[in-house]
Amino acid sequence: MPLRREKTNQGYQLHGLLVASLRSGIEKTANAVEQAGLIVSSVDASPFCMARLYKEESKDGNVVLVNVGSNSTDVIVVNDGMPVYLRTVPSGADDVTQAVAMALGIDFEDANEVKRRIGLQNVVGDKRLEKAEEVIRESTAQLIVSIRNTLGMFAASHPDDTLQGILLTGVGATLEGFPNVLATSTNMLVTMGDPFSKFDQSKESIERERITHASGYSIVLGLALGKKPR
Repeated sequence: MPLRREKTNQGYQLHGLLVASLRSGIEKTANAVEQAGLIVSSVDASPFCMARLYKEESKDGNVVLVNVGSNSTDVIVVNDGMPVYLRTVPSGADDVTQAVAMALGIDFEDANEVKRRIGLQNVVGDKRLEKAEEVIRESTAQLIVSIRNTLGMFAASHPDDTLQGILLTGVGATLEGFPNVLATSTNMLVTMGDPFSKFDQSKESIERERITHASGYSIVLGLALGKKPR
């Protein structure tokens, strides 16, 4: 995907992104959709959906979109709705939950409830929850290091560009204390993305979905904003 053309001493140089995905993964998802009685009209990559949804937030410069999914985390540098740099970290919210489950010897659902309840808060007086907090911090720290390394790679390859801040979204973004820890670790302003801000909603949907599940809707809403296939 072409991004920009730059004039150099050797002539014009075209900058762009090479976008690729495993065919087997796409086919598996498409088959599941078709088996549900639906028709696949187009396929899009999640980073482009995110960039499309948060175009307004990136109109004045480079903004980092960090989407913490279940099994992976997308780190996307966006400028005026156009991805200029992206990397997918193979770690997400489920990795933290699985670590809690193994440490406490409980099933995944119970571990997820423990994770949601305590997050990155300091726990005192309950050895079991103290152990869970320790595991959550360790797993989250590994993810944050990967995010920080990605930002370092961008800075090294784009020395003249600055990053205005981080827009955080995804199912893993709601972990209690995570935005503050990410802000401290990256020394950047971190704000929570609101994927519903581009849409009109009924009062019922706002009460039921916006507060509880808002962060997890960024990709699907960005996909909905895409151009219809010809």
